[in-house]
Amino acid sequence: MIRYSRLAYVSLNVTDLERSRAFYEETVGLGFEGRGPGGEAVLRASARQRVLLHASPKAGLKRLGWEMESAQALDSLAAGLARRGLPHNEARTVEGHRCLHVTEPNTGAALDFLVRPAGLEAPRPGGAVELLGHAVLCTPRYAEAVEFFTKVLDFRASDEIEGRIAFLRCFPNPLHHSIGIAAASRNLLHHVSFLVRSAGEIDGAAERLRSSGVTIMSGPGLHAPSGSTYVYFLDPDGLTLEYSYGMERFPEVAPRAPRVLPALSKPLDLDASAREPGRYDAGEIETR
Repeated sequence: MIRYSRLAYVSLNVTDLERSRAFYEETVGLGFEGRGPGGEAVLRASARQRVLLHASPKAGLKRLGWEMESAQALDSLAAGLARRGLPHNEARTVEGHRCLHVTEPNTGAALDFLVRPAGLEAPRPGGAVELLGHAVLCTPRYAEAVEFFTKVLDFRASDEIEGRIAFLRCFPNPLHHSIGIAAASRNLLHHVSFLVRSAGEIDGAAERLRSSGVTIMSGPGLHAPSGSTYVYFLDPDGLTLEYSYGMERFPEVAPRAPRVLPALSKPLDLDASAREPGRYDAGEIETR
């Protein structure tokens, strides 16, 4: 069995590194830690979760990283990939921790799986953000991508909006999903989500973002599958970000069965919230 701890980091490509660093620190509420070995900006979302910003001509997703529960869990993942003849390679992170690199073959997304010892916790930033929640990837190879995450990586299905989006959790992490796979005409980063500390943060954040001139794409509203309230907004490159609160947590033992929910005209919403036509236009997935 492959066992995960959490989504460890999201690495984003941005076109103006200083502008985006300031936005993610001052507007989103992450803690700036400094520069990585490649000049990327390192921002803290929680004690063991980071957002990395890399300068690039095109904005979008660079890579996603998950922290494993143990070295044995990483070994189990490597063994499963080897049995299926799937390409992967093991390296070390800049801190010297073991890391397995995999390319998801349907979305083209670069995925890292790493082992870090306990005791590396850093103080949380003092803003609204409590956790780095999830990322959602769009792909025309929807069924194949869902199968890769569930059959190869051993993620668990929480819910599906029929034929449109699957919500998957990195077992035994309790969050309803740490990755979503959405059906679309091309590969794209759909959004990155941050979990906030209280329900009041959603309405407060929406007002704060509007007053700062940030584009609100949707919300505040309520997601039917996870039960969370949300607001979607754009970063300076047009990448879609989400603040969310109240996501369902699954117990490790005897969780409820995954549901297949009907495909509605607004499948991610319970509330009727205004949408802007340019939503999700930005977000190239960097491929290697």
